[in-house]
Amino acid sequence: MTNEPTAFLGVDWASAEHQVCLTGPAGPIQRAFLHDATGLGAMVDWLCAQADHPDQIAVAIETFRHLQHHLLKRPGGDREMVEILALVLRHDEGSVLRAVEMALSAGVPTKTHVLNLLYRLVDGKAPPLPPVDAPTP
Repeated sequence: MTNEPTAFLGVDWASAEHQVCLTGPAGPIQRAFLHDATGLGAMVDWLCAQADHPDQIAVAIETFRHLQHHLLKRPGGDREMVEILALVLRHDEGSVLRAVEMALSAGVPTKTHVLNLLYRLVDGKAPPLPPVDAPTP
């Protein structure tokens, strides 16, 4: 077994259903999985069945683009997106990604909410968040 990926998985992460595309020796395979425990479990089971060594599947999740889609609808959203992307220069990329995912799941895709969630994660104080009733523009 080598450390090189033998397959690549692209995930378009969404709040209801995730679109995935696995590209490997068998060619591209596209599937959709629901965003719940059963759907995510099914995605993991499916991935494990697709490769002799599932740890050799490189994964890319399309979370930042989903946030960008929301931010660019508002004036100044392009600048906010750049500032959020720049957070990975000062913080762990995984923490920034998790904060963005949490903001999207809560239905509050704003720079302020991402920053609040990130600092809670970094401080180890990220409690389970209740649903937020976000105002619509």
